[in-house]
Amino acid sequence: MNRINIQREDGFPVQRRTFDFLQDAFGSAIEHLCRVHGDNLILHGAVVGGTTISAGAVVINGELLPFEQSFIGGGGTQNARIEIVERTEPVIYQSGELLPAYVTRVARIGVGGTIPFSALRRIPRPRAQTEWVNCEPTTNITVVEQIQCRINEKGKVELRGRYWHGGDWGFMWDIMLPAGFIPSHNRQELIVQVGESPNTATIRILPNGRVMSSIPEVMCNQDFVFNISCEFDL
Repeated sequence: MNRINIQREDGFPVQRRTFDFLQDAFGSAIEHLCRVHGDNLILHGAVVGGTTISAGAVVINGELLPFEQSFIGGGGTQNARIEIVERTEPVIYQSGELLPAYVTRVARIGVGGTIPFSALRRIPRPRAQTEWVNCEPTTNITVVEQIQCRINEKGKVELRGRYWHGGDWGFMWDIMLPAGFIPSHNRQELIVQVGESPNTATIRILPNGRVMSSIPEVMCNQDFVFNISCEFDL
């Protein structure tokens, strides 16, 4: 991050460029951080309750803005549009002139809005890392090493375990994820490893936390111990 290096306690020539430099230094840093997750985001607050949306903070086109509590009426958020309002506070210069100086910008729902509120994506709060938790098989599989899940250091759900497949054609295995480990979307990929050769199968995670997958056709009618190893977002 850029900074001003002041060498002495007095005598530094504070000029307009000084304030421009300071604003650019922290402004660009905040913008880059905001764009990590996209351009239009809800950082916190902005919760719909009845006919209003609560105050909070949002990112609009990469810009961090306070969000004012807004009235949306009985129609809900379907037609709610976000507008950015800019307010300026003037100051009196030594010349006696009253000139605009302090500028504040806020986002709110308004008739002049152009950005649908529904276009904002809420950033989920990072989950703390957890210990491994057992997953219960719901089919008659032979578990070689307990199938478990946890939230890892990246905030993702990690799944591991080993089970034996006896070569049944079209065999499907499934387990139940414990409460707190069920993602908000229901399709991921996991790696099932046979010896040293990894093979990919699609898994489906149902809303109730049931994880289902079929054995790849090339591995049917064969006896293998499968290693389950995957991770997915909540």
